[in-house]
Amino acid sequence: MRLPLAAILVAAPSISTAAPQLKCEFSGNKTKVTIVNTDGKDGQCNYACHFTIDGGQSSVTGSVGVKAGETKIVDEGTRRWPITGLRESMLKCE
Repeated sequence: MRLPLAAILVAAPSISTAAPQLKCEFSGNKTKVTIVNTDGKDGQCNYACHFTIDGGQSSVTGSVGVKAGETKIVDEGTRRWPITGLRESMLKCE
């Protein structure tokens, strides 16, 4: 017996939502750090964005509570020197 594809999809268990995401953005000497929590639960998130500048680096780090389904800007700043790239980023939510 063949089941229609729609019946199979309805019977399949739901797929869990994606883990929270970190966005480390920059333009000139301005930085913006955003956490997008698409997870179905609230969490405490530790984040780090390590930007490169001419001859060095600039970092933004912190910890913040983020509710389920929330998009939260956790830091916006103006650095002394223009940002030339993103070296590394890290997000850990519990």
